[in-house]
Amino acid sequence: MKNHPTTAWLVFLVLITVFSCRHKETWAGSIETKDGVTLVRNPKNPIYWENGVLLEKELTFGGAGTDEQAVLGRPFSLLVDDDGNIFVLDIKAGDIKKFDAQGDYVMSIGRKGQGPGELQGPLGIQMTPKNEIVVHCLMSSRLVYFTPEGTFLRETPLTKIPRAITLMDSRGDFVCQAPEAGETFKNVLAKYGSNQDKQFQIAGIEARSSEGYFLFAPSIIFNVTRDNHVVWAVTDKYEIMITDPQGRLIKKISRDYVQAPVTEAEKQDMIKSQGPPGPGVKIPNVYPPLQLEFPTFDEAGRIFIKTYEKAADGVAIFFDAFDASGRYVARIPLKQVRRVPLVWKGDRLYTVEEDESGFYVVKRYKVTWRE
Repeated sequence: MKNHPTTAWLVFLVLITVFSCRHKETWAGSIETKDGVTLVRNPKNPIYWENGVLLEKELTFGGAGTDEQAVLGRPFSLLVDDDGNIFVLDIKAGDIKKFDAQGDYVMSIGRKGQGPGELQGPLGIQMTPKNEIVVHCLMSSRLVYFTPEGTFLRETPLTKIPRAITLMDSRGDFVCQAPEAGETFKNVLAKYGSNQDKQFQIAGIEARSSEGYFLFAPSIIFNVTRDNHVVWAVTDKYEIMITDPQGRLIKKISRDYVQAPVTEAEKQDMIKSQGPPGPGVKIPNVYPPLQLEFPTFDEAGRIFIKTYEKAADGVAIFFDAFDASGRYVARIPLKQVRRVPLVWKGDRLYTVEEDESGFYVVKRYKVTWRE
């Protein structure tokens, strides 16, 4: 089912535009360079405390009433090509569903299985510089390639970097996060060549299971920019790191923050979903600064990172937005489904959300920034 914005929605946007003019602050942070690294320190509040970015919902598809072939069972990754076609990785169906720019179902690509052109444990999708869709199958440690028209091309076994969370850069090299055994057990973020040989380590943290639930264990989050820089962070610190293609740290972005509290109701929900804490372990009273989700970026170089802070409705979660220089410019409340990265394409934002009936839907917003 698809819908488009109403007149009332547009009037609301106009009112918000007028109101937001009164909510701009002078940036009180600092930028300095030390030992070749640009250090950007941000205050607690963004430059635009409210409505730094306006989102005009212009398309919704999926949800109740959708044809069976187009139903989104469990979307886990989105991809948008230059023509506006939308590709949705559905890990429940084990395929990629392709929709055109109007949200009409076009076709399904791939299917669940272990054979050629089949997907087992798919985790994410990317578009290569050759305009090929590549699917990372975590469980079977393979990369599976298709044309945007659905033709299976080839697959590459990840024999040297199995069971790793893997992203490919524009040169065909890999940035991977995987556990690594040694004197201590670590989670390591590293760069690998196209031949899967390790080139260098970017970050490593000791795996700690004594801190309670999975939500609260420090984890590395990362993504790869169009110019092959790696943007990464560890979830227990509000520090966003940027390394160049050679692995050199070139920028560190920090922000003053107050950790979001964990309510008693949320603790009970965690116990229901994950089981009670182990002996001597308590559920913390505050969340980590950052959620375990990929940071994302737009074509203007802005960085978006998900926090645990909730909007006034108690449902939407704030994403912090930083401009290309690293200044904290806005916070954006979104009802995005957990673990499905945002997609920024031109002046559009694509998200996966749930409708009133609990069905998954894809939404497209027109994005207008306050500058």
